[in-house]
Amino acid sequence: MYHRRDQSGRIRQTCQLYTSTESAQAPELTSKQSAIGLGSEITSGGDMKIALNIVGVLLVLFGAVWFLQGLNMFPGHSFMNGQIRWSINGGIAFVLGVIVLIRANRRAKPAA
Repeated sequence: MYHRRDQSGRIRQTCQLYTSTESAQAPELTSKQSAIGLGSEITSGGDMKIALNIVGVLLVLFGAVWFLQGLNMFPGHSFMNGQIRWSINGGIAFVLGVIVLIRANRRAKPAA
């Protein structure tokens, strides 16, 4: 999708479909178009980083709660309290969460 002026000067939103035999080059966006959010479907991976950070934090939090409940160290009455399998599941979730957070936040290696 991109915007184009018609003969009367009005801006129209157009969508062009390409077949496999045609050139599939998208039109270049001007700085004004990118400033108003056109072409925002092209991201630099920032959305993925945010999503991975959220998933990693949730895994760490849930893993810690499950681990403590499995060891019967978390207050309250739950079917998880005192069950070793929940401490194992919690430990696994915690470690996976830490791994996701590390991988999501590590810097890209510079191109050689």
